[in-house]
Amino acid sequence: MSEAVEWITETVGCLFPVEWDAFRTASGAVPGQRLVDDYYEMLTGPDDRIRAWAVDAWMAWEDAHVSLGQTHSAGEHDPLWRQTFVVLTAHYWKHAAFLPASALRDGMSALTGIPAVLIQGKLDVSGPAAVAWNLHKAWPGSRFVLIEDEGHGGPKMVQAMVQAIAEFGDKR
Repeated sequence: MSEAVEWITETVGCLFPVEWDAFRTASGAVPGQRLVDDYYEMLTGPDDRIRAWAVDAWMAWEDAHVSLGQTHSAGEHDPLWRQTFVVLTAHYWKHAAFLPASALRDGMSALTGIPAVLIQGKLDVSGPAAVAWNLHKAWPGSRFVLIEDEGHGGPKMVQAMVQAIAEFGDKR
């Protein structure tokens, strides 16, 4: 999990240098500090203005790195939705989802016999396809669907999800 957090909070910025620079600058971080830690402090601090500012900066960064797909939600313009999304995301990223680095990979064999369809957009730079592919390879009986021309969501991904759910229903 820590590799994924590192990718999304630090490394992926190389693909969006202008937006990344704005995100880093807004955090006040100095080189060597993790941005997620700095944002977490702003998002959980007592100053409402700083929290709102951090939410706006974080959402601008989110919009940049999910730009090759759909946006988050129809509710993403709602201030409460935005704050909840950003604080929850920062909380889990700061703590690497409360899992040891290899916990997901190490536990995949326990899922043998549990059906799964891992659906991934090839253009999703926020969550690279290799993550879902590696989980698929480690999950006996899973199926991997790569949507060639979508990123972090889109109508073809929704269609693939609906199809997968229908397949699970047919197996009952």
